[in-house]
Amino acid sequence: MKAKAFSSEVYRVSFSPYTDDILITSGACHIRFWKMAQTFTGLKLQGQIAKFGQLELSDTSAFYELMDGKVVSGTD
Repeated sequence: MKAKAFSSEVYRVSFSPYTDDILITSGACHIRFWKMAQTFTGLKLQGQIAKFGQLELSDTSAFYELMDGKVVSGTD
């Protein structure tokens, strides 16, 4: 199965085991954190891409969310 998020291939999707309104996707050149937000027209997913300081964007192949909300991620 193949999926895309904002025009990048997604390798992994996970709902947070600690809260009902967080979704995380990772894949080609991204790891992105999605949150359900109440808008004027109803509930919408709003995404925020992770930044790794001065590092180039890279494929994120794995991640794990810790109980305190931090995320550990790895690349190829």
